[in-house]
Amino acid sequence: MENSRQPRRRTKAARVQQEIIERINSGIYLGKLPGVNQLAQEFAVNPLTISKVLRNLSELGLVYQRERIGTFVGRKRRIGFLIFKSDRDRQGNPDHLISYYKIIRGCARVMEPEHLTLHSLVAASNEVEAIEQLKREVDALVFSTAGSVSEEELAITAGVPRVRVLGDYRQRSGYPQITYDNDAIGPLAAEYLVRCGCRRFITFGPLPENLNESRYRSFAARVAEFGHRVTELPLDPYFLPFSEYMEQGRRKLAPALESREPTGIFVPNDLACTPLYQIIYQLGRNPAEFTIVGCDNNDFHLHGLYPRPVAIDIRMEDIGRDAAHVLLEIINGRRPADDCDKIIKTPELVIPSSFVRSAAGYELQGGAAETERRVRERYFTQDGIS
Repeated sequence: MENSRQPRRRTKAARVQQEIIERINSGIYLGKLPGVNQLAQEFAVNPLTISKVLRNLSELGLVYQRERIGTFVGRKRRIGFLIFKSDRDRQGNPDHLISYYKIIRGCARVMEPEHLTLHSLVAASNEVEAIEQLKREVDALVFSTAGSVSEEELAITAGVPRVRVLGDYRQRSGYPQITYDNDAIGPLAAEYLVRCGCRRFITFGPLPENLNESRYRSFAARVAEFGHRVTELPLDPYFLPFSEYMEQGRRKLAPALESREPTGIFVPNDLACTPLYQIIYQLGRNPAEFTIVGCDNNDFHLHGLYPRPVAIDIRMEDIGRDAAHVLLEIINGRRPADDCDKIIKTPELVIPSSFVRSAAGYELQGGAAETERRVRERYFTQDGIS
């Protein structure tokens, strides 16, 4: 007698999985699925079997799970984060990418509870194929430019709901834009240094071009309104060898730091703060003798500096959060995709904790003692920051 192979019986999990798929396809299940225990009772199986089935359906892209909320019909939506590389990025400048990390972190904190995934790509504007591939894989796009990008290059991002972060908000667009008020940074630094009692003002940092140009110009203009002049000492750490950069810095800073008058130093980019501190020490002075204001509030560049400079926070993480909220409104139909709204974040002054420590008993030399007294009177009470 010839043995005939019996067809394999479907497991309970396979039977339940097929039934749930049919209910999803027929529209019986829409939105949120019943809970695990309810499904287990309905299909007369163990809850562990239901959990296994839901994991399988998630891998098939038919459902997605939100922690402590439940399981929903549909695939997990994907958001792309596209960074256009500038010439400086291609030459090894990490500064822009560090800033973008904060934006991505802000996006992720909004997207995770909404069960969205974030896919990032760093590409030159001529890498059209890579950008098109990213667009095919995502439901919406956050994109940014490190420097100027032409209208033709920006057109590459069309075809999906999109939000632009950073860049020139005065540039015309057919999409929402979120950035910070770069023109407010210089006046904010100037007003703080004047309130601290500074009588001499120095700018030290990258060459005054692109974003830095506005910071230099607006700082000098606001200082002039108080009746003072600014000594500008621009150096470019992007292109100079480090030894040459330090040598030029010493030559330029040495005469500027000879005075014992209360001196304020504005660094338009935190990238230059560490070299500034090193040069001050090499000249036989102490950074605590000066009131130093950096810009970006970038921990990567400010970590380990003491006293930590006062920082102007350009709110990159807030920009990321706002970008995610706007995109969610677009893909959920609550905002038109061609909305040209512009959200401009106002920079904020961040007083570091080192001021608290020095106020508690560290003795500062030169003009810093008077500066510290003024800072304590203006910003601190007995209980802390006022």
